[in-house]
Amino acid sequence: MQRDQLKTAGETCRPIVYPVYTPSMTKPVHTRTFKSGNSVAVRLPKGFAIPADVEVELEKSGNTVTLRIARDPEEEKRQLLQLLADLEAIGRPADGVQPRPDFEMPERPGL
Repeated sequence: MQRDQLKTAGETCRPIVYPVYTPSMTKPVHTRTFKSGNSVAVRLPKGFAIPADVEVELEKSGNTVTLRIARDPEEEKRQLLQLLADLEAIGRPADGVQPRPDFEMPERPGL
């Protein structure tokens, strides 16, 4: 078996490497999978700024794998409640909400 081929479920497949763009990188980053114990792993370049030992979520759709940092729903709720409390502490404007003239969207042929 060639180095760039993987054996999965009795069939041979070639890994597909897609370019990935990040805000801090202007060129695509290519990387390859590698075997780590009984798993297949991928090395993330430093420019992705994901620290070690952080829980991530993986989602597969067709031949696209999405990796995102896992979020704690309780922490998200706490942050949202804090934001609402901060907004309430600011209060409403003393003179109320400024009225705005009605706006009608122009026709946009072809859309």
